[in-house]
Amino acid sequence: MVEQVPLPGQGPGLEGLKDVVRGLRTAFPDMHWTVQEQIAEGDKVLSRFEWTGTHRGTFLGVPATDRPVTVWGMVIDRFEGGKIKDTRIIMDTLGLMMQLGVAPPPNA
Repeated sequence: MVEQVPLPGQGPGLEGLKDVVRGLRTAFPDMHWTVQEQIAEGDKVLSRFEWTGTHRGTFLGVPATDRPVTVWGMVIDRFEGGKIKDTRIIMDTLGLMMQLGVAPPPNA
């Protein structure tokens, strides 16, 4: 499995993705994901999602803020032989950083 759009510091393959998910779960222990829409065509599936959680641990170098967040994103998975061969996770990381108080909102 190849991650086409890795997060900063993400290692290769499935293990790299698992590490990112573990990091998210540690930083946002009450994390809840909702798939809002899925579209399939040929060997690809697009899933539009939203996740919520409370920032209780370090994530992407940002120490815990105890702030609640809501983050949207999309995943495009390509399947081969019933397994994901490559994936693209596109997440509103800037919006997350604004909610954590790390990046200023527009016109601030």
